[in-house]
Amino acid sequence: MNGRPNRQLVALDRFLAGPIRYLAQFLLLVGPATADAQVRPIATPPPPTSFASYGEPEPVRLSDITSNGQQYERVNVRTTGELRSLAGNTPYFVLADGISRVLLIPAIEGTRDTDLLVGRPIELTGVVRVLPAQQQSVPCYATRLPESKCLDPELPVLPNARQDWPPVSITFFSIVDTTPFGQKTVAPGGVSLLEIIHNPGPYGVKPITVVGVFAGRNLFGDLPAGSQRTPSDWVLKQGTNAVWVTAKLPQGRGWKLDPDYRGDTGKWLQVTGRVEAINGVTYLRATNVALASAPRSSDQEP
Repeated sequence: MNGRPNRQLVALDRFLAGPIRYLAQFLLLVGPATADAQVRPIATPPPPTSFASYGEPEPVRLSDITSNGQQYERVNVRTTGELRSLAGNTPYFVLADGISRVLLIPAIEGTRDTDLLVGRPIELTGVVRVLPAQQQSVPCYATRLPESKCLDPELPVLPNARQDWPPVSITFFSIVDTTPFGQKTVAPGGVSLLEIIHNPGPYGVKPITVVGVFAGRNLFGDLPAGSQRTPSDWVLKQGTNAVWVTAKLPQGRGWKLDPDYRGDTGKWLQVTGRVEAINGVTYLRATNVALASAPRSSDQEP
């Protein structure tokens, strides 16, 4: 070596100098890496995938889901049972088969079709999730979300567990009435509470008959507080839809229900009367009230 710098080395130094200088400036700007920076959540949630991320539904008996909820956690299943309403002003339902029960949570807002299927045998698909005892809000997608929403951004937030609810839930994507063709029935008079609530006008002219569940004197908050017209009014409901029944007490020959006693709620009643709507609240001025059973197929006991 003659002491002069190697031209190839000089050229290499110059080539690397620019990127190294910019890298150093970037590191000075952002500062040293920290543990928080390493786990910083992404800024936006992943795009919706129409629930495809849960795969194809697996056929599973309802009894297996209720007895092995943790085993089916976040599994897309297809199962069957009878759809039932849930007491209280909630958007949820219950799927039952014998002693097996799960809480049903609509994956998409709006339960119009679901309300009309209460009391019927159904088949549904959805994701199994065990209800949390008391979920926390956690850092997620550059904000704070309930744990269940952070874990499953496509699905609605899970409610916390309650003693009077099934501990396992299914957030359902689809629901189908499985009543055999030719055996499907409608409520007596062919009218649902959903219809008379959203379109009361045609049902105020002549008496109609509807079947629903007795909910006492608004014991579950199904209707606005103080909206009853008389102290003797009581609530009739189908799923999440409810109306006030007025002018007739919930009693008949050999039976009587107490509007202030929760133990009497859940009984099915058949009510005949005319519909009245005042300030957005629907009333059924009853002329007759009778005990009834949940609407079932014609081949089953009423």
